[in-house]
Amino acid sequence: MDDLAIYTPDSSLDVAPRKIAELLKRIGDKRQHSFSTGSDTTYAEHLAEMIWDLAANGRANYLDGQEVFVEDFAEWLSVVKFLTGHTEGPVKELQAQMNVFKVYMGIDENRV
Repeated sequence: MDDLAIYTPDSSLDVAPRKIAELLKRIGDKRQHSFSTGSDTTYAEHLAEMIWDLAANGRANYLDGQEVFVEDFAEWLSVVKFLTGHTEGPVKELQAQMNVFKVYMGIDENRV
């Protein structure tokens, strides 16, 4: 047992999951020129615009002007679910009350 090294985790690993989020946010805030619109935009703004364009039009443009298309209904639906999930929050199931009535045809109502 003396030949086994004891592993001590680096304390910087405690923030590792947030580190990726921080880097994504920092990169997302960078401004880039969009050849598709001819204006400067942040990566985050352009990504949001692409998601809306894919949901509304079935196609969108990358910053370099290359066009991307939604191939079928399933792809489009996944874009719409992502969009609504991030704009309106998760879907809440409705608790609906249902009343069931039996209707008898040809029966004398006075005898029922």
